[in-house]
Amino acid sequence: MEYFKPKPDYVILVDDCIATNFLHQLTIMSSGHHSEILAFETVHEGMEFLESKFSQQKDSSILLFLDINMPGLNGWDFLAECKNDGFDPENLVIIILTAAAMNKDDENLLLENPFVKGILPKPLDVDMIENIWANNFSGSFQAQIK
Repeated sequence: MEYFKPKPDYVILVDDCIATNFLHQLTIMSSGHHSEILAFETVHEGMEFLESKFSQQKDSSILLFLDINMPGLNGWDFLAECKNDGFDPENLVIIILTAAAMNKDDENLLLENPFVKGILPKPLDVDMIENIWANNFSGSFQAQIK
């Protein structure tokens, strides 16, 4: 029998653009996903949430969409903090979102990070979310409903 992680307890968006966060929340909801969805506009806010959740519930499962290019602290800083704080890559799935083309060296460096499970262009669509779900959690959204 194949083991799949359960659906995430939370879906987190960390992106400095309010409109992008709103669009992605709508897309995730329209995909049939039923976890709690939270959006943060700064790395600091997103990291505070993770630290709080993982200190309260070590086994929380989180799917996090991370904008790599943000002013001030950026996605690279966020990933460094995840390692420094000792989060478990089994409980934290990070998908990098970018609006700009990324050079191959940066892409490879990101994919070497144990938390990063993919890099996608903005904006998210339902098919992207379905693929993320199928590859990282208990099959498809539709399988969760049955």
